[in-house]
Amino acid sequence: MGKSVTRLSLVTSVLKRVGLSRNESSYLVGFMIDEICNAIIREDIVKLSSFATFQIRKKNQRVGRNPRTGEELIILKRRVMTFKASGVLKKRILNAHVARNAKSFDVLILSLFCLLFCMHFLYGLAFLNL
Repeated sequence: MGKSVTRLSLVTSVLKRVGLSRNESSYLVGFMIDEICNAIIREDIVKLSSFATFQIRKKNQRVGRNPRTGEELIILKRRVMTFKASGVLKKRILNAHVARNAKSFDVLILSLFCLLFCMHFLYGLAFLNL
């Protein structure tokens, strides 16, 4: 599992990459978060290119069921926030996953090769003709 991204870590990233002071970076990150939150509260659709779309959806009242007891319950109407990752973000995540797996596979192959090489010299196994 990866690290948590916090407000402080975002401030530190802005500070290092953009070169603003700590106070300016903190203000900028806070302002961006406030703007996104306010837009969501207003029920605006927030589209952050190459990242995601945030949207409020209204759910109607419905009958649900308690999974433990089977008892029917009324679930009141409510608003929920949805997050939909962009195609660009999905592709970046997939590529990072593939690269990480490929690296793990390369390490595994190298480890197996080293093991066979050591077995050849330690035990004189003839099946590995080097």
